[in-house]
Amino acid sequence: MIYLGQFTHQYREEYVNRWFHWIRHKSSIKISEYFDFIKLFGDKMQIQKWVLNKLPSDTFSISNALMIEMTTQIQSIIIDPQYQANIWLKQNSRDDDSLLTITFHNPKFLQLISASIKFGKKTLCENAGENIDKALYPLFNKSMLRTDGKSRFINLQGASEEIDSNFKLYVTTEYQNPMF
Repeated sequence: MIYLGQFTHQYREEYVNRWFHWIRHKSSIKISEYFDFIKLFGDKMQIQKWVLNKLPSDTFSISNALMIEMTTQIQSIIIDPQYQANIWLKQNSRDDDSLLTITFHNPKFLQLISASIKFGKKTLCENAGENIDKALYPLFNKSMLRTDGKSRFINLQGASEEIDSNFKLYVTTEYQNPMF
């Protein structure tokens, strides 16, 4: 489901309906008559908190938030032309100060990313252009190494960094088709 995140709400619904129909009628998998992504994966109290933290209450926004929260990937690229995701991510993290917000133009950008990786800080890189710094390619290409089966390392600008399990990178852009 996470790979449907980049598509429009209408396309997602059509795809999920086709998938649901196939499972229901052409496979041996037992499934209920009705499939609702938000009811299946969402928690009413958590969603209510998100809406209070400025997440729009439509199903498209809630589905996107669920995908962002549920992903096991360390990075999320968020197409955000109206800056709604930026606002929600910041509001959602304001109580525990768990989100570092930076821009790609910050002169200490790579140092801050490196520290976030090492110390497990959730990091929001706002307003990415159509391209990103090549130093981040290993994060997006999933070029991670495992040494003992548990620890993950990444080569960032020639230095091997251990990736703390709490590290998350959110990259927002207003561009519909960024080149990364």
